[in-house]
Amino acid sequence: LRPRLFNARDAVDRTETSFDRFIRRAEEGVWSWTWRADEAALRAAAARLRPWAAGRFGDLDVPRTFESPISLRAYDVRGG
Repeated sequence: LRPRLFNARDAVDRTETSFDRFIRRAEEGVWSWTWRADEAALRAAAARLRPWAAGRFGDLDVPRTFESPISLRAYDVRGG
């Protein structure tokens, strides 16, 4: 049985946000990749990240555009 690729699409997700907002949302546990961390760990990580990010990127409140590639694939796994 071999799955047959019948739909493939590549896209780019473009999001405009600031580093401060991104760090704040991670600290608040908004995304699923933060859910296994306890609140104290998220706060500590955000507190350590902010000074590093400011040193590397400058003003954390400046809106920036971020692009994330997305590859969507759909397969037909029915026999035949």
